[in-house]
Amino acid sequence: MSDEEDLCDEDPMPKRARLREIIAHLDEAIASYAAHELQAEPAAPCERSQSSSELPVAVMVGTSRLAREDPTLVRRIVDMINESYLEANRELLGAHASSYRRTSVGDVLHRLSMGDAGPRANRVLHLAFRGAELVGCCSSTFQPPWTPEGCGHWGLLVVKKSAQGTGVASALVTAAEARLARSCALVQIEYEFTPGHAYSERLLEWYEGKCEFKCVNRPPRRTAPPQSGEVQSAPTAEEASAVREENEDDDEDAGFGETEFRKCIKTLPQSLVSQQRPLHLRELRALFTSELAALEQQDGVNESPDSLVGKRLIIRGLQQRTDLNGKIGKGISFDAQSGRMAVELEEEGSSTAPIVQVRMINLEVCPVDHDSRDDREGQSNASPPAADVCADVPSSGEDSE
Repeated sequence: MSDEEDLCDEDPMPKRARLREIIAHLDEAIASYAAHELQAEPAAPCERSQSSSELPVAVMVGTSRLAREDPTLVRRIVDMINESYLEANRELLGAHASSYRRTSVGDVLHRLSMGDAGPRANRVLHLAFRGAELVGCCSSTFQPPWTPEGCGHWGLLVVKKSAQGTGVASALVTAAEARLARSCALVQIEYEFTPGHAYSERLLEWYEGKCEFKCVNRPPRRTAPPQSGEVQSAPTAEEASAVREENEDDDEDAGFGETEFRKCIKTLPQSLVSQQRPLHLRELRALFTSELAALEQQDGVNESPDSLVGKRLIIRGLQQRTDLNGKIGKGISFDAQSGRMAVELEEEGSSTAPIVQVRMINLEVCPVDHDSRDDREGQSNASPPAADVCADVPSSGEDSE
């Protein structure tokens, strides 16, 4: 370890350096997706009918703020979920059933609070509105503990009874899978299927038919979804009857087969991933940039770009032009469109001072007593003064942005 690295171990601002490094990596990742974005086409959603007379469905991520702004929201979500589950399972529960508790006020509040983390959130609750009316909900999770790495999950798909069959479920699934595509390549769902139960049969037809999920823990109940360009014919009445008979339970009085748990997975379209991944990276970049700005404001080093014009600035954390790190120059002008400052470098023995364009995130105000020679490697065998070296260098001694 060099003397410079030893002196910088006590740097009071390692978090700033780490944030710069993260932002630099995000910039590289965003740039790598630029070509894909130009070719990406929106993926086709799971189709469902929608009346032309209906208002469009707006889907948003639920947050604690929404609950505070509308004191009735949480109760409406709870009632919609519980009533929908009761209606869906009424035949299985029996005529005596008058209620079904799938969720509670506390559970919904917790789910909404998860959305407060913004792009950092793992699990969120999507809410569907038609005008001011709450018409559905669905959860999505980037990485639940029960799925393989890189496999997201959506569930708790609920549509208000009066809005069923009008495109609400399709809008929710489209929103959930678009979000998951920002971080995942696969998506998993689970549901219970009871042969002979009308609602279960519709779910199976939609999940494993139109939405193209494949069951991975049970034998398929129909041929696999058609590949691109192929046409799949619907099963005949005899084939459908044979499937039901094969799965019937011995309980003839109930009229239903044995309920089974079905776990299904599908691969998200590459076009959707290429479209959504850069959006997520940009959201994360904006988040970390905001954190860095807040930290610099707290440290008293954050200044507006225009205020840096004319000041001596130190270049820090460049990943490609590492030869410029530690060099000092004067701010000449700021280009708001590119977000870069023109810096006239201090070069000894040069008749013309070179000018470089540097992002604001890689510039720091030079301390009054800072000598540009202190940051230049190979200028002297003597160790530079501790105060000068440690002014803004990351504690790890590594290049950071």
